[in-house]
Amino acid sequence: MKISEQIRQAGATASPQDIKKIRDMIAKNDHVGARLHLAQMIKERKLSEAYQGVAAIQRYFGSLPPGLGDVRDAMDTRLKALVQRKLDNAEEALKAL
Repeated sequence: MKISEQIRQAGATASPQDIKKIRDMIAKNDHVGARLHLAQMIKERKLSEAYQGVAAIQRYFGSLPPGLGDVRDAMDTRLKALVQRKLDNAEEALKAL
């Protein structure tokens, strides 16, 4: 997965290409993939790994199990806080989700 080189440090912005990619993933019902992409954009390695785990479990079961949905919701809260802190255009990035 290619990540925009524009996202390097706090105060960076998500590129229009990254915003479009997130919107496209959501349109294809790849909600976990979109969140994974956003976590990778802001260089959150541990959160990215956690979303990869969620995606693997979801693939195994064929859908997102209810308990895992609760875990993902908690991860989303953390992701949104980090995006708010690290991206100048956080509202635009989060709206794409």
